[in-house]
Amino acid sequence: TVCLRQDDDIITSNSTIGSSITETWYAKMGLTEHHLRTLNDAQCILMLGSYAREASDSSRSFLGKVHCVYGWTRLGVFTGFRIGEYGQNRPHSFSCIPHDFLNVPVEFHGMPLAMMECDFQFFDNNFVLIPHADLESRHRQGEVLWLEIRWRYDKSSSNFVLKKFQWTGHPIFCPVDAAVSIIIRKTLLGVPYDHPIGVWHDTTQSDSNYQFVIGNDVSTVMRNACDLAYPDPNHYMRINRKRIVPHSNRVTAAVCLQKGGAENDKIAFKLRWHPTSVPTYLRECFQSIGATLEKAIAGVMKVTFASSPPT
Repeated sequence: TVCLRQDDDIITSNSTIGSSITETWYAKMGLTEHHLRTLNDAQCILMLGSYAREASDSSRSFLGKVHCVYGWTRLGVFTGFRIGEYGQNRPHSFSCIPHDFLNVPVEFHGMPLAMMECDFQFFDNNFVLIPHADLESRHRQGEVLWLEIRWRYDKSSSNFVLKKFQWTGHPIFCPVDAAVSIIIRKTLLGVPYDHPIGVWHDTTQSDSNYQFVIGNDVSTVMRNACDLAYPDPNHYMRINRKRIVPHSNRVTAAVCLQKGGAENDKIAFKLRWHPTSVPTYLRECFQSIGATLEKAIAGVMKVTFASSPPT
């Protein structure tokens, strides 16, 4: 999904205009990266999925950066994650909830800001809780059908919100499958229960155990996926590849919800956005997200997201 305002599109839609010229134009206008609309595309995620699934050394690559970003990105299509909800500023340390966050209960102060293992719960078709220790075997048998995620911290006064997501059956665009892979990776890497689970293993360093995913990891992997998905350097996505950033995934989630029939206020509620932010990011968007993703998102849109665990 390419998300651009109309005035942005005037100077970037022509394939003969290179990204360096575009950046020069923005510099002259006094605009920074923060002012740019983000850019993402479902085809990049599909290509990343094909690359990840066809890796020759599955056990080694599964723990690596590409698989890590792939898992969080395809889950983010449904959740609209901010990078701070699963990633860190530094690869070897994590941020905690400050004591001056008045919207967060005191007992949670000092705990990680980003998602932890306890924030992911899985259920079978009868809404019976599945222990994380049984996830891999139960998932292989097709018994893990529901996922509930707890958002640890929100910019608004709504914290620790619970939302449910349903199994779609798609090999790539399935929130349950993506979340299971995240938990399995965390378990294999031996991440402590009180640490964030956005982690990966650097296979180039023999003494490395795991490190936290950062924004640059996401941008690098998704831009490389863009290059694979669009081999022609004159393609629109390739020309604007530097505008693929972690926030792109969040905008893609908003576009998916819009394509699923959600109004702006519903999109804002589901993605925990301020209502005024939704039209800003959706304005003059290219609306094509691909038939595959559209079918997957249509299934998820049928699910009623609850504010409490299944009963």
